[in-house]
Amino acid sequence: MSKELHDKITSQFIMSLRPILEQPKRQSLGGMMVVMETSMVGVMEILNQLFELKPADCTEMVEEALHQATRRFSEKQSKVKKE
Repeated sequence: MSKELHDKITSQFIMSLRPILEQPKRQSLGGMMVVMETSMVGVMEILNQLFELKPADCTEMVEEALHQATRRFSEKQSKVKKE
């Protein structure tokens, strides 16, 4: 998947969370935890049902995706700090 598509999906996802982001910080932090957990469970359900992966394999893929997301975020933050 291209970087442009990643960026577009990320932007759309952030915009869809506007109602949560407009809440006071304490409430929005709890809301974000719900969003993250729900997103991960949804992805695991798709992997299990659509691709017939075992639950352990679904979990492994979500963990790998988290590592990749952390790397992408860190790289992006490093670029922002240099500018």
